[in-house]
Amino acid sequence: MNTINPLLVASPTVRAGTTLLQRLLCSAPNTLIYGEFCAHELFMATQMYLLKEQQLSMGQTYRKEQMAQVLSGEVDQWIPDLMPDPKEWLEVIRKTSFQQFEYMKSYALRQSRPIWGMKMAGWNPHSLHQIMGLFPGTRLIYMVRNAGDCLRSAKAMDMVGEENEQQFLQSWTYNHNTVRQLIAPDRVLYVAYEELINAPSSIIEKLESFSGAEGINIEVLSKKINNDGSYVQPVS
Repeated sequence: MNTINPLLVASPTVRAGTTLLQRLLCSAPNTLIYGEFCAHELFMATQMYLLKEQQLSMGQTYRKEQMAQVLSGEVDQWIPDLMPDPKEWLEVIRKTSFQQFEYMKSYALRQSRPIWGMKMAGWNPHSLHQIMGLFPGTRLIYMVRNAGDCLRSAKAMDMVGEENEQQFLQSWTYNHNTVRQLIAPDRVLYVAYEELINAPSSIIEKLESFSGAEGINIEVLSKKINNDGSYVQPVS
């Protein structure tokens, strides 16, 4: 799994600017950041693999002995959970679970974009921690926008109702704080949305240095998409 090294783009909640970051990074000729469908696949594959790892790590000696007895002809025992070698099986699960991400990497390389990854707004911080534990080369760009601005934008897009406002703000605080607690500082770049809008050149320089993206197009900031009008005025 050391060969899988995606660049993850995330934020505490939705409407924080992760799509803007994705667009900026994809404007670099050597970078390709997939969207949230791919990120969800990585989330699900990691959860399933870790579950199987936990299950197959229990009673390995017993299971090996049970299989040895059956293969020797001793079948007068309780064997409904008879299974092949747990260690070998887990390796097969690992390969099949994450093969799709090897494909994502190879696809990006075929497009001459060796810097690749995926983005998801509001990515669960514990999932981020697990993924980065499984894939040592993985790095995280974490977009932080003022919680109140995220909420106003989400409400304008009918993504949050008045009854959910407090939950939305609590989620922002929990996710933000938990990422800072769990993710090693040298593997994450925090990007303040307001700084990106107001001082883009400095932030883009940091993005390129951290990610390896080369030639990010600052003009991307002048185009607003899927927007409710609450963005700060674009760069002139």
